Amino acid sequence: MKTKIINNYYFKFILSALVVFCGCYLLCTDTGVWKSLPLVVFCGMVCGFIDLPFAVQAAFFAVFSLVYSSVFMPDTASILLSTGVSVAAGVGGMFCIRLFRKKNAVSIVCSVLVLAVALGVHMYFHSNIVSALVSRSAIDDYITETYAKPEFSSYTVSFDYTARRFAATLSLPSDPTNDSVKVSCKDGRIKDGFITYTKSLLMKEKINVLTDTLRSAYPKGRFKVCGKDIDGYPYTTASLNTAVENEDVSYYVYLTREYSADSFRADAIAYADILTQNGFDYDSITFIGGRKGVVYLQVTLEPCLIRGENAGVLEKFDYIGFFLESTIYDYES
Repeated sequence: MKTKIINNYYFKFILSALVVFCGCYLLCTDTGVWKSLPLVVFCGMVCGFIDLPFAVQAAFFAVFSLVYSSVFMPDTASILLSTGVSVAAGVGGMFCIRLFRKKNAVSIVCSVLVLAVALGVHMYFHSNIVSALVSRSAIDDYITETYAKPEFSSYTVSFDYTARRFAATLSLPSDPTNDSVKVSCKDGRIKDGFITYTKSLLMKEKINVLTDTLRSAYPKGRFKVCGKDIDGYPYTTASLNTAVENEDVSYYVYLTREYSADSFRADAIAYADILTQNGFDYDSITFIGGRKGVVYLQVTLEPCLIRGENAGVLEKFDYIGFFLESTIYDYES
């Protein structure tokens, strides 16, 4: 009789371990959109029907989640988050059944609430399987129709809970820095990170030329040039081999000394004049500056509208809510 009890305990122990193993594997490894399937919650519910000490089964969730996350997650924060979500969802599913099995009205209501919380935690961090499959299909179709690149043939779609969208991470092995970009989907709308990536690299050379042009005239000038946009890009398909005309590129120029409205506008026009004199074409340049912590100034100039009343509208904003101090005044040339 004693042997039968021991054997029965080991059977439940092993069965619980296998059930938890499956649930944690799906959630804590690189399984893509299948993470959105709340299997870990259902595995926890199955464990709730297995008569084994609650602490033992909870320990299974903690151990398996931590081991899987340590192997597949890239950093400590991701490991802790993955482990925490897995334990919360799995133990929540298990506790739900434990309450339900007491078979009284209060415990049944509580079990439903616990299940709702467990599913809510899972869905917050991993969305739901229907949205996952729809988004993956949209991303797959977009990449297939847009790019004929071998390096994009293998990727995994997963949920980015901070941006609340599904994204495919595309590696760029041809890039010496081993960068990666994301193509993401939310509510059926695609956001292509490869366009942003190629656009920034295509603008880099032109930013350097514009900076050198201004620096030759104002060697002690305090400014920083950044790319804003390329009009009409991508012309067909995003590519680093695209020929971009100067007149298609727009820029931000951060003027980093203290300014009144009049002196700011005068300097902005003077900088734009230098570019015109040197034959540097551009779509538009937005100059940004002001008085530190007080006011934020902005004026946008176009090559044909540098002087006179039509030389761009000077805009003033309250300092609160803008990045003047943290961004503009960090640039000391």
